[in-house]
Amino acid sequence: MSEILPNVHRVESIFGGRWLASYLFLGERTLIIDSGFAPTAKNVIIPYLRRCGLESGDLHWLVVTHASGDHFGGNGALKNYAPRLTIIAHEQDAGSIASHATFMAEHVEPFQPQGAPAVQPNDPEFLALHGPEVPIDWVVQGGERLRLSAGWTVELLHLPGHTPGHLAVYDPLNRALFAGDALMGAGIPDTQGRLVMPPHYFDVDWYLASIERARLLGAQHLLATHYLPLSGAAAPAFLDASQAFVTRLEAVLLDVLQSADKPLDLPALIVAVRDQIGIPESDYQYRLVLQAHLMQLARRGRVGAVDQTGSMRWTVAA
Repeated sequence: MSEILPNVHRVESIFGGRWLASYLFLGERTLIIDSGFAPTAKNVIIPYLRRCGLESGDLHWLVVTHASGDHFGGNGALKNYAPRLTIIAHEQDAGSIASHATFMAEHVEPFQPQGAPAVQPNDPEFLALHGPEVPIDWVVQGGERLRLSAGWTVELLHLPGHTPGHLAVYDPLNRALFAGDALMGAGIPDTQGRLVMPPHYFDVDWYLASIERARLLGAQHLLATHYLPLSGAAAPAFLDASQAFVTRLEAVLLDVLQSADKPLDLPALIVAVRDQIGIPESDYQYRLVLQAHLMQLARRGRVGAVDQTGSMRWTVAA
């Protein structure tokens, strides 16, 4: 945890062996990007705010980049600490951030027929991480600007792909892009640098468009949730790696389907693709990203699906 740019602090913790970072902007008005899980806000973010001398009335905005629990689970703790804090989210993710039932319906239940574990909104373990339901105070579309001080204004960017309503924050004064999970390089590393989770996005075309939009900014600093800060040549290199993963995964997926002697269902595709990609575990993330690629390839006429005994199986198109 430290000041990484003038008046910008990285509030860092570790969860599940991976980096989990929020960002704090200290202008005349104060901005926080992401609240982490509920324990993150309570045990890491709020103590850091106090060390910076910030009382509840000093906090103005919380931008929640998207509807993943490690980005919004601490909303309740921060709102309790600073009741006048304005929580901001994109309209396409706001429902899942504010409502546990909506989060389940949009991010969990679609995967349960394929073997994802069933979780209820009142499950104690779920609530321990995701905290209480908290309304969104300001629902945005992207393009809004937050004036932190005279001469210092940041812009909210809609960078979908990872989720439909993913927000990023661009700071032109520092030429810094705070990307959340909108860009994921070649995969998410643990704190030792080993890739432990594949990039995951629900829409390939949107994800690629977000990479290109980030590239056009020409940011000198790229700050994401699960990565160490990137500056100079490392920032565009990360964008290159994000795009290269998409190309590689499509090639591997098509190769697996072309080599198979019968149509394959999603669990079989996960095993075969994971072996070639080389990033272990993470069935949920592989399911999400493979479905995204299969849908895109189907739209392009490259693959087809057949329903065999209630299970969707995939093959290359004739």
